[in-house]
Amino acid sequence: MPANDRDSASLWDMAQAIRRIQQFTADASYDTYLESVFMQSAVERQLGILGEAARRVLIEFQQFHPEIDWRNAINLHNILVHRYD
Repeated sequence: MPANDRDSASLWDMAQAIRRIQQFTADASYDTYLESVFMQSAVERQLGILGEAARRVLIEFQQFHPEIDWRNAINLHNILVHRYD
């Protein structure tokens, strides 16, 4: 199933968020990540964008691409946005 314009935009947002996470963490160890509230915040923001974009993708497209863990991406967004404590 090919993506429609809305899905294409959402998939672009997802890919962009992943690229940014990779850029933010490229030269960082796990300990560096844990010590940097700035890096954590930046990565969490991109994970939120990733999950929100995944939520916007039509269910038919999601079903056609089961290799992507849509549900966990969306659930992670919900945790980050609604259970931030």
